[in-house]
Amino acid sequence: MSGALPPVHPHLARWTADCGAGILGPILDAVDGVATQQIRSVLSAATLHSELARSSAPSIRGCADSLAVAWSARQPARYLRSLADAVGRLGAEIVLTVGRVGTALDTIENAQRSLAGAIQRAHAAVDWSPSYVPWGTPEAEARTAAARTLAAAADSSRQQLVAAMSSISGALSADPGTSLTAITPPTVSSIRGSAHPSVDFRPTELSGAATRIDRLARDQLAADLHCGTPWRRTFALRTLAALRAAETSGGDSRAQLLVYQPDAFGGQGRVAVSVGDVSRADHVAILTPGIANSPADLDASVPTAAGLRDAAQQAAPGERTAVVLWFGYDIPVSGSPNHTSLAREWADLTAAASADPATEGAPLLAADTATIRTTMLDSATLTLIGHSMGSVVTARAAQEPIGADSVVLLGSPGVGRPDARAQDLAGVAPENVFVLSSDRDPVTGSFTDLGGWLATGLVAGPASAGRPSFGTDPASTAFGAQRISGPAPPLWNPGGGWRYSFAEHSLGRYLGGAGLVAVGAVVAGRTARVPRTRGR
Repeated sequence: MSGALPPVHPHLARWTADCGAGILGPILDAVDGVATQQIRSVLSAATLHSELARSSAPSIRGCADSLAVAWSARQPARYLRSLADAVGRLGAEIVLTVGRVGTALDTIENAQRSLAGAIQRAHAAVDWSPSYVPWGTPEAEARTAAARTLAAAADSSRQQLVAAMSSISGALSADPGTSLTAITPPTVSSIRGSAHPSVDFRPTELSGAATRIDRLARDQLAADLHCGTPWRRTFALRTLAALRAAETSGGDSRAQLLVYQPDAFGGQGRVAVSVGDVSRADHVAILTPGIANSPADLDASVPTAAGLRDAAQQAAPGERTAVVLWFGYDIPVSGSPNHTSLAREWADLTAAASADPATEGAPLLAADTATIRTTMLDSATLTLIGHSMGSVVTARAAQEPIGADSVVLLGSPGVGRPDARAQDLAGVAPENVFVLSSDRDPVTGSFTDLGGWLATGLVAGPASAGRPSFGTDPASTAFGAQRISGPAPPLWNPGGGWRYSFAEHSLGRYLGGAGLVAVGAVVAGRTARVPRTRGR
């Protein structure tokens, strides 16, 4: 925490919640969580580098002039002049970026000061020391007035913070290094004709910030294809297979590598591949899978993403859709080419019975989603889709203001908190939160949490038993989402036995047939066409 905000009296915080003014804690944590002085220190260092770049440009140009006299070939001098121009532009672009970020930091600091003053005024307005004040009394009315005033100030500061962080994200998405990479041969070209497959980069077909992200990721992928570490080469080859599958999936054959981190999670890795160009799409969906889905096998999920893309484009003819396969959290039971430790494999197995991987993965999804949002058209819609444990990741990430327009939860065991409601999702109205949950899917049944408690206690030890559950069932009426209609047979099969089947839990079952059509309509923004039914 930055320490810009004074502590809030617990009775004030509780009264603010009880009178319906709002929950202060998350807003205060967000506003106070930006350490502006530390960021300004980084900006100071960046400014020094910009000055170095701008002062170096004339020296490089002088070397080019000298080389032109001494060397008859034109290419070296031409290269140095281009380099001098690029270095000069780099310095100027860094100055521009520093200025934009600095202005946003000013806004954040103003919001922090304003909210700090509001907290002090709320403390001074009322005596908050009594733990109980009867409702309907003048003291209670004074408390309510002070609490509502503080809540309004907190919301205003939150809005300023969101706007400032969006400005910072936009400023940082413009890579100043483009000035230099534009004049050098692409790294990926050096591997063409080698024993390894090529990593094609097609600048004539892709444009914008997504292209820069894709280019940097493919450069790293190309390097890993030649590295001396077998598991990294294997990971790179599998990721390349996913890109090839996306590029040959029909429709918009463009594909982008938006996340590529082989070292993450002990070698499980983090990967996100788009089926379609997110920078040109009218609609973008980010699909997060559940357990037993390995980033190294992402190519197997490309047909599912392509089918969703096609369904959305059928729902909105003439409009383009891109689907991002996001394998970006520590997915339990996913395996890894670098997993050689029995203890690591054991921990991976026990994680499947816990909501911890989803809790820890949500900030990663929120951060990557915010980045992807900056690469999209301003008019484009963004839908977050999560399946199984991926739905828990999605629901928790969507509680942050990351620019999502709609959310779809498939086969969800819960949304991460026992008190969660659809209205908690930031910027997404409850009418745009959709749930597809089969009554024949045992993972969505009420005993999922019980199974998790038992499995965690038996496998990880008694100390781990009784951990927090997967949270509210999003298909329940209490959650307040739109439940997509589907078959709902009775709990008991007259033919004999319970009718639960784990086959009903597969992503292919949820994104198939009528379910695929309904989710495609959500992605395309045609939510009025989605058939609905009552919650559980």
